[in-house]
Amino acid sequence: MKHLKTNALAVSVLAMAASLVQSCSFPTGQHHPGDSHTIILNDYEAARANAIAEGRLLLVNSTGHNAANARFMEVKTFQDPQVAEALSRFVEARLYSDDPDPITRKANQLVLDKVVHERAVPVYVALHPQSGKELGRCSGASLVPSEFAEFLSDAVTGAQ
Repeated sequence: MKHLKTNALAVSVLAMAASLVQSCSFPTGQHHPGDSHTIILNDYEAARANAIAEGRLLLVNSTGHNAANARFMEVKTFQDPQVAEALSRFVEARLYSDDPDPITRKANQLVLDKVVHERAVPVYVALHPQSGKELGRCSGASLVPSEFAEFLSDAVTGAQ
């Protein structure tokens, strides 16, 4: 039991650190240091247009500023080499359902309702950017990188 508490504490500390890093926003549409793919913050249509222009798939990331599991995914799972390779075929629309700006928050919530069909955090939905066809969905944190990489690879295969 003590080991589980230690692991939970470590994940919490990691999530808090990631949240602090995340609060130092990067410009929209830029590659973040260490990321293998384009991440567009809080702008679904811009991410979709970017994916079409780059010939990539679209990954909608339903996230929240205080979501520990989402931070864990971004800091650990997304950085795994196998996941990073799979992510290189995507443009990510990172949508914060709890964004402090009420206009951005409402816009993101509308997209999540219309495209993702849920507001759970985290949820990852792979889409064909032109048709909007859903190619795969991962609800919740996938703490095993190979499983998340498989989800992404299956989406790529489904798009072909």
